[in-house]
Amino acid sequence: MLVALFLMMQSMMFMYPYYFQHTDMDMSADALLRRILFLGGMPDMRPNPFTPGTTVVEMLQKDLAVEYEVRDALQKGMELCESVRDYVSRDLLLAQLRDTEE
Repeated sequence: MLVALFLMMQSMMFMYPYYFQHTDMDMSADALLRRILFLGGMPDMRPNPFTPGTTVVEMLQKDLAVEYEVRDALQKGMELCESVRDYVSRDLLLAQLRDTEE
């Protein structure tokens, strides 16, 4: 019983910063979507396929793999933006990259 209470309290402590992290990510994603629409593009909002891990170790490994994929995609996007001299979009991606690398 005490273990369950401790785990519940521990998860509550982590929910507060988690909320702000997602709020920041949502704001960054919203800014990027607005930029894509402003430039006449059509954002692709379909999620990539994902298979969750079955053990804690697998879950952590898959989470890390997704973070690396996101980092790589952001870096490629920044390179593309620089090649066409779109520094505003590059800076939006750079802000997301910094959040990802934290």
